[in-house]
Amino acid sequence: MGEGLSGAQVRALAELFADEPAARFVLGQAGFPPGRFPWGAPNAVLFWGSVSGELRAGAVVGGTARLIAAMREMYPGNATFAAGAVGSGGRLAWSVPGRPARLVGREKLLEKVHGVLAGAERVALVALDGMGGVGKTSVALEYAHRYADGFDVVWWVPSERAELVSQHVAGLAEPLGLPKGSDADAVWLGLASLRSWLVVFDNVDDPDSVRAVTGFVPSGGGRVLVTSRHRSVRTLGVAVPVPVLDRSASMELITNRVPDVDRAAADRLAELMGDLPLGVAAAAGFLDETDTPAAEYAALLQEQPSSAVADVWQRSVDRLRAEIPAAVELLELCAWCDPEPIPLDLFTASPHRLGETLADAAAQRGVWTTTVGALVRFSLARRDGDRLIVHRLVAAAVRDTMPTDAATDAVAVVAGLLRAARACHDFRVSQR
Repeated sequence: MGEGLSGAQVRALAELFADEPAARFVLGQAGFPPGRFPWGAPNAVLFWGSVSGELRAGAVVGGTARLIAAMREMYPGNATFAAGAVGSGGRLAWSVPGRPARLVGREKLLEKVHGVLAGAERVALVALDGMGGVGKTSVALEYAHRYADGFDVVWWVPSERAELVSQHVAGLAEPLGLPKGSDADAVWLGLASLRSWLVVFDNVDDPDSVRAVTGFVPSGGGRVLVTSRHRSVRTLGVAVPVPVLDRSASMELITNRVPDVDRAAADRLAELMGDLPLGVAAAAGFLDETDTPAAEYAALLQEQPSSAVADVWQRSVDRLRAEIPAAVELLELCAWCDPEPIPLDLFTASPHRLGETLADAAAQRGVWTTTVGALVRFSLARRDGDRLIVHRLVAAAVRDTMPTDAATDAVAVVAGLLRAARACHDFRVSQR
């Protein structure tokens, strides 16, 4: 494999060499074989993006360095082609949430997914038979980050709302140099001209979402990764089920948070959680944050084994309610939002719309950081930069325990926040 161009270099070349004669000349300077010129690309950005893919695939030994050297000579004042620009990374398009801090027990699964995607132009589905909370999204995130260097485009499509799937795909139009207002079909056609790209459809969990994704079949050098709980997606390609963790991985997840934990009690906790990653992580977070002995916690959970996972979350919420009540208020509002990354400035921009406790926290940067961090520490949420992600199962458990009046008030607050922020269509109050 060779070195490809960065996204900035692709766009600079597209601006400077937008027509065929000019492109032919500069590629000749880099020793690029004329027979591999991607003349069928719809526009200059996709043309040079395809060239990047060919260079990455080894079309010319040292081709990228030679091309950038020629650009530096022709345009010495252009910072994009300045010394050191080669190998600076960056893709033509990238839209992927942050990767998990540490993914445990999934190496073989990742290797299997990569074997499918690298070996055939087919769609790998992760995971057809995976229950909620088993970590399908975490596996997809890790895959996208780990293998990003092999793709010119890596694009993440939240797919729980079927009506928004095409809108998220169409968001690729601008990075691909397509006309403003281009629809998802135009984007998909443009992608087909690139040598290597990856699109992840996350949470394709109902029949409408499955139908929405069915039309996006990979072509050319494209790869599509789908995470789903709906069995019908197996007809799209290769099924790669995501199982619960094996016991050793569950134990590792616990001991990473609580190194001196009683091993026998930790084993019992993992058993009570059914080795479900989301539940095991929540239990480990509770032990770490409260210093509760694992044996004592296991005994408490064993009293209601049928709802052990939900009980873990509830105990964490109860602890936070006593220590950092603003964190619980924040969680209860997030529970009524769709399960997509929630911009934190949705709350901080309108503190007067919040309850008194949360409003005070939102008005003080240090207190706000502590409030958000508390949800992360107890594994009730995950932070991705300036956004907060609450798993749908956690959100459902929170909603189920809220009194009717409190739920009604929370929905009203969220609706007010969204109106104030002039929310876009892909962020709405949950209909659940």
